[in-house]
Amino acid sequence: MRFNWFLIFIFLYSSLTLADTALNASGLDQSDGDFLLIYTPLRADITRQRSQSFIDYVEAELGFETVIPQGDCEEFVRYQQSREAVVLPYFSLWKPLMEKGYIPILQSSTQFEIVIFSKRKIESLTELRGAKVALTPRYRSFFETAFEQRAKGVWSSLELMESFQMHTTILQVLEGKADYGIIGGVLWGLMSQEARSKLKSIVVSTDQPSGIIMVPPTISEQRRQHFQQVLESMHNDPAVNEWLQKTTFIRFIPVNQQGIDAINAAIGVEPKDKCWKE
Repeated sequence: MRFNWFLIFIFLYSSLTLADTALNASGLDQSDGDFLLIYTPLRADITRQRSQSFIDYVEAELGFETVIPQGDCEEFVRYQQSREAVVLPYFSLWKPLMEKGYIPILQSSTQFEIVIFSKRKIESLTELRGAKVALTPRYRSFFETAFEQRAKGVWSSLELMESFQMHTTILQVLEGKADYGIIGGVLWGLMSQEARSKLKSIVVSTDQPSGIIMVPPTISEQRRQHFQQVLESMHNDPAVNEWLQKTTFIRFIPVNQQGIDAINAAIGVEPKDKCWKE
């Protein structure tokens, strides 16, 4: 009987060890430590490479681990649910995070910009009438609203070429498969200089911030204030300031009513069931 119980103990111990190993291998760390979670439609390796100064600052000043999920927003949600996270999400997840009780603490000092780009010079949105336009469908209604406010009737005339990958959107224009592309200003800033040098662009400003930083509802007031203070002053670091300029965030300031209204309006947010599941 002792021998049997010993075998059972070994089996259970081995199973738990294997489960723990698999969990850690998946990136879902079981520790209670904080981490900053970034989500953009760019590939994780590109985001990390082009945001390294920001990542280094956060990890040095707050002791955070920084996670940039590969793939879609479902993976983002798995990371977010694995342990407490301070979040810098792309705007498609603002509303779902708010509905989960996340608290916006900082917003960019600048407004979100839509960049329309092409291999030819662009003077106005009316030039796009009847054109082939590459974009990501997740932000389709957001772009549509901006177009209708500035060039009524143009959007309905477009032949849309939709792709969930930003780099595909850019390639479709560079390869001549699309006449124009539409992309968010933050991602345009993170594009390589080589790619941008081959394209002409115009910028359309919107009424919402280009970035929001959120914290979970479980965080203490003292720690929230500390995080806010550190991240609010990061523009004073020369390396981080260069990144803030490229992404058009410029600096982060306390969230105001305009930021809250932008999240609640959730313009252009079309996660359907793909981006957020229980």
